[in-house]
Amino acid sequence: MDDLEIRQEQQEQEDEWEQNDEFPTVQLYSIGPREVDRAASLLTTEAVELIRGDEAFGLAIVEEDEVRGAVCARLAPENEMCLELLSLYVVPQYRRRRLGGTLLIELLEACGGIFDGTVARVEASFCPEPGLEALLKKAGFLLEQDEEGVCSHIVSVSTLADSPLMKHKAVLPKGCTLVSFEDLSPILIRQLFQTLEQADADYIDLNRLYQALPGASFVLLDAEKRPMACAVLSGGEEGMCLSQFFTAGGNTSAGMAVLQAAAKALLEQYADAWLEIPLLTASSAGLAKRLLGGEGKREPLIRAVLEL
Repeated sequence: MDDLEIRQEQQEQEDEWEQNDEFPTVQLYSIGPREVDRAASLLTTEAVELIRGDEAFGLAIVEEDEVRGAVCARLAPENEMCLELLSLYVVPQYRRRRLGGTLLIELLEACGGIFDGTVARVEASFCPEPGLEALLKKAGFLLEQDEEGVCSHIVSVSTLADSPLMKHKAVLPKGCTLVSFEDLSPILIRQLFQTLEQADADYIDLNRLYQALPGASFVLLDAEKRPMACAVLSGGEEGMCLSQFFTAGGNTSAGMAVLQAAAKALLEQYADAWLEIPLLTASSAGLAKRLLGGEGKREPLIRAVLEL
């Protein structure tokens, strides 16, 4: 059988699955702190860390003793009547078999029992992805572009080598020391988090700070070991995210120092990966444009809402 016949057969099978209203017979398992490692590759970094901290819950779908999909949600911190969908993923070769729909329905049913009917709505924000958008629409979610949500500037790590960021000569402020997270003590990490909190710039929590990529995340300390700037990366071999960037008092030299150090480390360790830079403010969007030039693409988030 040649490649064309194989593709045609696969498409016919997928179409049959798509038209079948019955959900597949699978095993479902709850994902708690003890089980999260088995499904970690199918969840976002945020979802894994929140489950480990017992701040979120999830479900895994298993066939033939293989985890083929996972979902994670939590009660929204600011509204306990709202369920926040954090992650929903099915392994690509097993999609279009209603595994995603099964996960979503089972999650909503589980929430009805756990929270005794107090949840009134489900919300999710995510980067545009046709398959996920179609699934949520079919489930009754209303979708719209999230104008106020975080946008992301996405670039290939390899393009950083020729970016304006790497051509600028960064000079360390007098008396400061640049330290990677590999060499940062837990006490200094906690001190960094306290600095971020005091500046109202803590975009990630303390657990995520501890889980940062150690060799690609950097902090700039002044002569008294106080954090002046940081660039914190999270993720894995295929894709990273600049989860936290901070400069005390808007110190340009300090900011450039940590960004360049992080970029050099990424080029050495993850040249084939992608880097996502959340654009939380207009100033961060301008900074990304100036430092990365015309490379990359800006991805607005999609917001999905389901009223229960």
